[in-house]
Amino acid sequence: MNRVGKLSTTLFMNRVGKLSTTLFMNRVVEWELSFTEDLP
Repeated sequence: MNRVGKLSTTLFMNRVGKLSTTLFMNRVVEWELSFTEDLP
């Protein structure tokens, strides 16, 4: 049970980490695009 719980927790953290990283990268890309658009 402990091994299964640890494995599922690791998979869950990996999935959440990938999702948050993707959202963060998208946010940064959008911010950079909007920032460059404001330049003359």
